Amino acid sequence: MTQSDAYVTIDIGHAHAVRHLHPQKDVFGDFVLPHQDKILNAHVYHTEREGYGHVPPNRLSDIRGRLDLLGLSESCDWWVVELMNPAELLHTRDLLQNYLEAPTRPKAADQQRLPLGAF
Repeated sequence: MTQSDAYVTIDIGHAHAVRHLHPQKDVFGDFVLPHQDKILNAHVYHTEREGYGHVPPNRLSDIRGRLDLLGLSESCDWWVVELMNPAELLHTRDLLQNYLEAPTRPKAADQQRLPLGAF
């Protein structure tokens, strides 16, 4: 990505689902922060489960840390709720609206205080 200067889509549910495959890797430190100016959009859902597919968040706390990370990327202004079930999609949309309407969200200056395991 650095050499191509390409923008990327980050899939926060997929990143959550596969983090156990590479527990020594720091997605936050190795990818999100160094390339935050190249994250153009995001696929938003909680995680993936084999045999089920994409799993919605039950509550905002399920995805808040990852949303906070996305907020550090000024170029990431398009979030796609990647869920098929209408009720799950609408519930997730409501959670995202609550998140976006909250009076305080982390800014780029707050990135040192975000937990590295948030992703």
